[in-house]
Parts: sequence; C-alpha cells; structure tokens
Amino acid sequence: MSISGILPPLAACSLIRLINSTFLIRGSAFLASLTSVLIST
Repeated sequence: MSISGILPPLAACSLIRLINSTFLIRGSAFLASLTSVLIST
C-alpha cells in the first residue's frame, strides 16, 4: 500500500474528528448556557 493510498482516508478521519470535537464543544457550551438560563428563571 502506497502513502498516496493511505493519506486521503487519514485526512478525512482527522477532519471528521476535528468537526466532531468542535461540535461537541459548542454543544456542551450551549447546554451549559441553557441550563443556567433554566436555573435562573
């Protein structure tokens, strides 16, 4: 197996992980703000 055959899936995997991590961070921040709003009301 050549490097050119390994590279695209590896890049796609890292890209998906990056998107997932940013989505999780935004999601948890959104949930935290939502719960704080629910608690304050």
